[in-house]
Amino acid sequence: MRLHRIATGLGILALSASAQQKPAIVGGVSSTAPIEIDGTSMEPAPSWPLVDGDVIKTTSAPGLILTPDQSAITMMPGTTVRVRALPAGQTWVFVREGALAIDAKNRNVLICVANRLFQPSGPAKGSLQLEKSGTVSETVTTGSLTELKGNSCNEQAGPVAGGTATATTTNNRKLLAAALAAALAGAIPAGFAAVNNAPACASSTGCNFNPPPVSASGP
Repeated sequence: MRLHRIATGLGILALSASAQQKPAIVGGVSSTAPIEIDGTSMEPAPSWPLVDGDVIKTTSAPGLILTPDQSAITMMPGTTVRVRALPAGQTWVFVREGALAIDAKNRNVLICVANRLFQPSGPAKGSLQLEKSGTVSETVTTGSLTELKGNSCNEQAGPVAGGTATATTTNNRKLLAAALAAALAGAIPAGFAAVNNAPACASSTGCNFNPPPVSASGP
């Protein structure tokens, strides 16, 4: 029953996003410290939904991005990235500053650092860091992070469908996160599918979340 409720909650999330023709979902991000999404400070939560074009910045703690296929990208403190959902079902990550630890399940993660494009050869673990000098430090512990030679890259990776959050999209993000947390707790809020018509979140801290600690193994 609990798994059924979780699946139902996630299904509502997907149907709601589809019905409203919102930008594609890129995944979710968790942190034990506040993070910035499109310039808006978000309090710690089990998972803030990410959409195509979002810019994420970590503060005093790492942030864990989980892609739709469960690849894990850990943003070190003080890291800024932009995420995109590519038509081929791939996740595009452009690193503006900082470092990433990558635990890729397949080849569906593309990472652009200092105009250099990296892609896992398959399941792979490693890290990429953008140094102050503009160079890239690479470490691989499992598999390989292949640099696609001759392929330049930039922040856009094509037309941006998402982008800067407004008060409405920020509120909807909080409602989506609240519904996901409730689904995981085994209770889905009534009327969630009408998220655009829902009342504004009354709390600046994400609807009074009290999340459990986040570890690198999962949100």
